[in-house]
Amino acid sequence: GANLNVAAKRILSGKSMNAGQICIAPDYLLVHKDVEKAFVAEMTKVVKSFFGPDASKSDSFGRIITERHWSRIKGLLDGADGEVLYQLGSPDEKSKFIPPTLIKAPSKSSKIMQEEIFGPVMPMLTVGTTDEIVDYINSGDKPLALYIFGPPAAARTIIDRTSSGGVCVNDTLLHITNPNLPFGGVGESGMGKYHGKWGFDEFSHIRGVMIRGTWIDVAQRYPPYTEANFKFFSALMSGNIVPPGVKKAMMAAGGAAVAGAALFARSKL
Repeated sequence: GANLNVAAKRILSGKSMNAGQICIAPDYLLVHKDVEKAFVAEMTKVVKSFFGPDASKSDSFGRIITERHWSRIKGLLDGADGEVLYQLGSPDEKSKFIPPTLIKAPSKSSKIMQEEIFGPVMPMLTVGTTDEIVDYINSGDKPLALYIFGPPAAARTIIDRTSSGGVCVNDTLLHITNPNLPFGGVGESGMGKYHGKWGFDEFSHIRGVMIRGTWIDVAQRYPPYTEANFKFFSALMSGNIVPPGVKKAMMAAGGAAVAGAALFARSKL
């Protein structure tokens, strides 16, 4: 299973950095019922070791960027109908402070489970099987990042059955720092990718160029159109312009020609 202490530290560091205002910050937790109690204990212990009992007094915890976003996050927090497991301080509009908060079992239809939070509030749902995890992820928009904590083999079963912009196993955020990995979204979480050659390709136009000869010019491509024209274009568009038997003969002849050239080249050595 997952190393719960390391998981708690890495999840909380990813969620609390810049007060959660990072596009790939963890948005919600799916926790197996067998480790829920121990995991919540680790989360509570770790978050207090990071910021103390009141994060507003910690020099290591940030603030929300604008009053509008503070009000939006406060609204998500007030509308969440789950159980608050911890909250390090009280929201303060004047300083734009939203405390690190863990909420257990908010309803799946609540706004906090439907919208990107972009703040330090973390909702948590309890699951019993891998199938429940996969089904929940696949029931919503494709995420920009997917974080899985546990053995790599177990993580692979989730990776293979879901779609996301990127994946990081046993950590958060750090996949974006690797220049050898493409970074980007998929579907609702974005299009395209960058880093290294992926970025070069993304912002380059790969142009197709065809140069045609004039020694054969098939009459069927030109008006007036007849049934023969229709059959010609149907075969052309389906890739069956050359009958299979003729293709096979041509490939055999081409292979023989290549073999003959190779034999000729050897005889000249």
